[in-house]
Amino acid sequence: MTDIKIIAIKDILKITMVQVVPNFFPKTLDIQGLEFLQATSVEINQIEAPEFMVLSDTRLLAQIPNGQQNSIISTIGVFAEKPSPTRSSVFLFEVGRSIKGLSGIERYFDDSIESSHAVSPCSSACSQ
Repeated sequence: MTDIKIIAIKDILKITMVQVVPNFFPKTLDIQGLEFLQATSVEINQIEAPEFMVLSDTRLLAQIPNGQQNSIISTIGVFAEKPSPTRSSVFLFEVGRSIKGLSGIERYFDDSIESSHAVSPCSSACSQ
């Protein structure tokens, strides 16, 4: 059996406007939105921007990834790692590349998760 492992939980930051920065190389987007001081990554067409620079809490510049320079931009995402109850989140999963037994710290956490979700056979009867 192959395990599914969570890679990251990212909060989606709100974008209000996007435009290409004129006469700038490499091709770069000027993105405006909210809470950009918390930004940890930017994705353009689901590919991480090679570089981005936060200019203020409402504005950042993001380099368009190689191979996307002349493509139609259909998706843009600005993400934060710090969760907030007022934002939506994205969960990224990866299927394990190799099938092997767990050992060390991975085994410890896997065992502790399984035991914390296990139901005791006498869960209701033992409390009476």
